[in-house]
Amino acid sequence: PRNAYVGLDDDITWFGQINIDPTTLALEEAGYKEDAINFVTKTMRNNIRLPFSNNWRVGPVKHDCYACTVPKSSGKNGVELAKALNNEGASVFGWDIEWKMDFSIYRYRYGGEAMFYRLNSTYGQIPGKIVVLTHDLAHRPGGDVNAKDELVKFMSLSTEKGYEFKTVDTYLTD
Repeated sequence: PRNAYVGLDDDITWFGQINIDPTTLALEEAGYKEDAINFVTKTMRNNIRLPFSNNWRVGPVKHDCYACTVPKSSGKNGVELAKALNNEGASVFGWDIEWKMDFSIYRYRYGGEAMFYRLNSTYGQIPGKIVVLTHDLAHRPGGDVNAKDELVKFMSLSTEKGYEFKTVDTYLTD
């Protein structure tokens, strides 16, 4: 995308409390207990994925993607944002492999079996670990491909071959 990141002072305001507050309110209104809400708040504050940008700042893993957005200044601003969020204590996650989408219709370009065959455990930033980027927009009802069924197929094939699915908050600890 063009001009996804315009400058640190503006870009950083999209993270932190501006996202946490509405989520916390929704969880409270839905009747979730304080422990669950605190866990979600901590996770949102400490684990971030920047939209449009495959920058990493997770423990020893550092990767910059200057070419993720255009113009060049936007890519540079995305890298600076990742650094700033990390300096504030957050882990910034990118991805190792992306389940490609057709963004004109917000659907996957291919199914779960094809995605499974793209997996390669040597692709990860840390050997033996792979962060798969998939977009929640693909999972809404309708379209030619039943994204829920394809996700189930992908996960089933993956677990049959020994892959495990975990949350990013355990990325460095397991």
